[in-house]
Amino acid sequence: MSKKLKILIIRYSSIGDIILTTPVIRCLKNQQKAEIHFITKKCYSQLLEENPYLSKLYFIETVNIDELKRNSYDYIIDLHNNLRSNILSFKLSKKTIRYNKSNFKKILLIIFGINLLDKKHVVERYMDTLKKINTKNDEIGLEYFLPNNYKTPISFKKEYIVWAIGASYFNKQLPIERIVEVSEKIKYPIILLGGKSDFQRANKIIELSNNKNIINYCHSNDFHDSAKLIKESKIVFTNDTGMMHVASAFKKPIISFWGCTKPFQGFSPYCNENSLELIVSSKSKKPCSKHGKFCKYNKKCINYITSNEIIKAYQKLIFKK
Repeated sequence: MSKKLKILIIRYSSIGDIILTTPVIRCLKNQQKAEIHFITKKCYSQLLEENPYLSKLYFIETVNIDELKRNSYDYIIDLHNNLRSNILSFKLSKKTIRYNKSNFKKILLIIFGINLLDKKHVVERYMDTLKKINTKNDEIGLEYFLPNNYKTPISFKKEYIVWAIGASYFNKQLPIERIVEVSEKIKYPIILLGGKSDFQRANKIIELSNNKNIINYCHSNDFHDSAKLIKESKIVFTNDTGMMHVASAFKKPIISFWGCTKPFQGFSPYCNENSLELIVSSKSKKPCSKHGKFCKYNKKCINYITSNEIIKAYQKLIFKK
């Protein structure tokens, strides 16, 4: 009888990047029958704590290196591949398979507009990392696991739309005035999702919009609450942010907005092509920065997306449904 593999996956952050690792976890478990451990930051624990394919979840802030050594891992799968993850794998002295971030190619694209990146989604690049241990993509897509019988934080008797107004950087956020313009042309209730830092923006949207069926739910950092609201929504409007990938995990119809980042960088909604509308700013054909932190223009790229583009995409998805 062959030995059961024991594997440690490293991915410290962030919301979307961790959700994007779920096919890796599932495929390793199902194809290798391995015992899978995962290490991340404690603030992201909810994203993985209910995942049935994981045996153990560790947090970089509290983990004991000696405990990890006692696990005697057969492989370390480093999907973060930064200095901190490299140091951890070095300390564990186990065979490590690292995800190639193609950082040099990204720099060429952003600075010179030379695109040498392949057209693969980051999930496919993650799965390419696993070819060395004979594990392939099952094409099922992303997953988000809620606790059993988890109750919706807001109760609706009719259909509603979720609008994820937040993003990791200001340059990735659709402007308030555009959200207001579109909200007034939508007949469904709208739930605004984001972090606590988005609370005032959400209140401003409610104040300016003539749509009186808008709810500000940007006061909670509970991922399960947001995920449950997304799961039960009709359509999700979203910036290039983690909630976009949560919506993809639930196979929801998605309208996503792209300004300083572009879908061809490999981070578009995954396995969701039949119910997806990507609205890409016409301002520039190449990314302004790797993660959208910087914009090359005085008026940020995402501001060039028009309300007419959004309404057209919305009507297209409604018609499909």
